[in-house]
Amino acid sequence: MLLLFMGQQAHAVGAGFSISPVYPDNQVGGDNGAFNIIAKPGTRQELGLKLVNKENKDRIIQVKLNTSFTDSDGSIQYTQPKSQIAKDNTIKYYVSDFVPKPQVQNVKINAQSTGYVMFNLDIPSSGWQGYLLGGFIAIPMNEDTTTTEQKGTLLHQRFGLTVPLAMRTDANYSSTIKLRLNTIRPKMLPMNTLGIAVNVQNTRPTYTQNDLNINATVTRKGSKKVLHSAKVTKTSFAPNSNYDFGISWQGKPLEPGKYHLSWKSNIGGVQNWNFERDFTISNADAQRLNNQAGFKPNYLWLWIILAILLIVLIIVIAYYYGRKKNKQNNNPTRSTRS
Repeated sequence: MLLLFMGQQAHAVGAGFSISPVYPDNQVGGDNGAFNIIAKPGTRQELGLKLVNKENKDRIIQVKLNTSFTDSDGSIQYTQPKSQIAKDNTIKYYVSDFVPKPQVQNVKINAQSTGYVMFNLDIPSSGWQGYLLGGFIAIPMNEDTTTTEQKGTLLHQRFGLTVPLAMRTDANYSSTIKLRLNTIRPKMLPMNTLGIAVNVQNTRPTYTQNDLNINATVTRKGSKKVLHSAKVTKTSFAPNSNYDFGISWQGKPLEPGKYHLSWKSNIGGVQNWNFERDFTISNADAQRLNNQAGFKPNYLWLWIILAILLIVLIIVIAYYYGRKKNKQNNNPTRSTRS
């Protein structure tokens, strides 16, 4: 598990080092601990980072540039390489692709010393509209992890520090995010709980930070009774990215059937994105996921049906023999003499 920290000068108690940007001439927006660059198309952009080793031993710090993505908790993250983030059909460039090989640099810093690392980014000659987001990740190498226990699970943690990067080639670009609702499917959510994953996408090359509010409810199709819901406030969304918004079944097994999702989201109560969508949970998906979650099949309904059929069968048999006996009583057999 990687713990990332950001700030004016990224540092964390226990990390034993810090990282900060060396601002280039085309930095805009002030010195806030992050790169905010207006790049020139067709040029090579140099970005430097300052590393300070606060330990009394030599250390090797690995530094790399990752493209941003939106995590399932509604935050902008930089922890995963391009190959491990959700693919998005609206993104034009991954900022990590601008770095020629080697894309990862290992920097040796002596005890109680300062070191520097430089990255060259090749800016496409065509430029692009909007923002590209990424982050320079710094991780100590060949060092023991910190082990903690959380709800009975041992977590092996390493401290990582990040310097965010926002790049654009058009200084006049101005836009807001645009949300699109994609798929809805049943899924095993974190903490081994069942629910649905609503894939939501920001289709524009811009982002929002800590101001997106979402309220989603689930009902049976044709009903107004809310069965499940999820509400989050002050979330974020990276440019041209998508993620699965989870709605938990609150520890209950999935029931197959037809459902309806009502999605309401806004930024500051001004910009609104509302969606209404029907979806289906199939018998096969419900059974498969319920088994994964450890729910045993409930055969009570089968026993009830069998009991009803047995009662009906007994009634039919009793009725049949009752009528037969009545006929025999009403038509006694006459004896014959020879």
